[in-house]
Amino acid sequence: MDRNGNAYLADFGLLPIVLEFRAVPYLSTTIGSSVRWAAPELFQIPDAASAPPLQLSMDSDIYSFSSVMLQVLSGNVPYHTFKRDEQVLYAVARTIKPDRPQASNLTDNYWEFIQVCWSPRRENKRPSATDVSTFLATQHLS
Repeated sequence: MDRNGNAYLADFGLLPIVLEFRAVPYLSTTIGSSVRWAAPELFQIPDAASAPPLQLSMDSDIYSFSSVMLQVLSGNVPYHTFKRDEQVLYAVARTIKPDRPQASNLTDNYWEFIQVCWSPRRENKRPSATDVSTFLATQHLS
């Protein structure tokens, strides 16, 4: 956040770490609460017969961005009902979505859009960055 109140989002270095180290004990002790914003597919451990290792993607960024949207609009971090990071990691790895917090700025429109951004990657339903920009341009906070 700059002095004018503009928010800046940046990769905190989480994704390269996640891609290199996918063991749950390592993740839960090393990256801590960053799991609240990470896409579920980043925590799937491929077996030897599965597809090639996961690459960083716009899809995972869209998922994370929508988690930031949830926090900005509601004032609550994703999975705000979970106190421990291990609980969050368990939920994320099983594609359990965060509960909807009660907040006046989190309208049905926003909530529905966030849900689309949280669609499982395999369904190819997450919006593009252009779609996100277009959606946000049409919304107005009171």
